[in-house]
Amino acid sequence: MRARLDAGTDVAMIGAWDAHRDAEPFAENMFREVHALLESEAANGDLLLIHTGADGGGPVDVFVDEPIPPEELARLQPIEGLRRLSVPSGVLRIGGAEYYRAPKPMARPGVVTIPSGDYAMSVFVPLDEEAEPPSEAALRKRVGADELRRYDRINQGIVYGAFAAFVLALVGLAPFIGRLAFVAAVVVLLAWFPVANWLTHRSRSYMRLHEIAVDFRLRQASPSLVLTLRRLRPGETLAGGSVSFPQLTPA
Repeated sequence: MRARLDAGTDVAMIGAWDAHRDAEPFAENMFREVHALLESEAANGDLLLIHTGADGGGPVDVFVDEPIPPEELARLQPIEGLRRLSVPSGVLRIGGAEYYRAPKPMARPGVVTIPSGDYAMSVFVPLDEEAEPPSEAALRKRVGADELRRYDRINQGIVYGAFAAFVLALVGLAPFIGRLAFVAAVVVLLAWFPVANWLTHRSRSYMRLHEIAVDFRLRQASPSLVLTLRRLRPGETLAGGSVSFPQLTPA
């Protein structure tokens, strides 16, 4: 089984856990010791805690009881060793560790339904985060390199146009309305994108490229993180715990 979802974090930690754990949120006064609590939960096998080294996120691919295809594995590197995770409810949640057993979460990370049980989990990250994803070459082949460049130039023009509109409004209005020129420039900036969106949506050729590009660049993009889960065999034991992204060293 293979699944994909998006996961991000504002505390430089991504977690994987059984969704039923969220039915028992931490007490408000416990969050002063949240890091120690998370490490303890990970050691117990109730949470796989991944220290990412920075905030952010992206697509996460999950493989359950099946290997990563060789062509994809060749672009990945494993982080440390296997860790045990208990998923008794069969509903695996993956997202920022700030959502784990949170008393009042602003959102709930995505879930993957899997057979209930204890799993050996491994974590992989891309070998080269700057490398062009295979989906980009496939996208050029699908729509044509010239058409893709045109699509990207339109989007770049929208961004550059927003900046230009803001600066022109600020400089042009400042002699007449003083400090209020900044407020007016912000209004122009906020109005720019809805107008640009309306104009681009009137173009059938742009929208055709947009729908294809979104599919390739978002849904088929290379993952920022890959997790594999293998059900533990009867009598097999494995420790829980946390893992950390490898520290990048200058070339």
